[in-house]
Amino acid sequence: MCKIFSKISLIYLRNWLINLGVDYPYKVTLDVEGNSLILFVNHWKSKQGPESSRIVYAKALKKALDKLDTGGITGINHILKTNMDSISVDEKILLEQTGNEYLYNLWLEINKKRCWSYNFFGDKNSPDNIIVSKGLYDKKGISYIDNSFD
Repeated sequence: MCKIFSKISLIYLRNWLINLGVDYPYKVTLDVEGNSLILFVNHWKSKQGPESSRIVYAKALKKALDKLDTGGITGINHILKTNMDSISVDEKILLEQTGNEYLYNLWLEINKKRCWSYNFFGDKNSPDNIIVSKGLYDKKGISYIDNSFD
């Protein structure tokens, strides 16, 4: 089940998909010092099941992101392009791209041994990801503080 807890003022909240079998995803808009920050809060099927069930979520999220009016800046995995030619997009690739095609997964800031947030019967995994766009590095409005993910 998806829950949203925030000290930041909520501007907008709505379900953005039909129920895909696990939980209703939400599109949330927060007011951060006069700037709108859009979050898509969703719970995908676990990796215990087939990847094909997770692709349904990725495609639906991609479609929702494409509808955003953000000047081409969007934000999540292979379909959402955190990889370029089988290489993880790092901050250099993110910042040197001419457009906004690729996104950056903040897990890359963490030592590989510590890249997990969930322990499933001794199997350390990272079902959650925070993926950011080039727009969070442009020093306009809301900006990501580099290397603060840890």
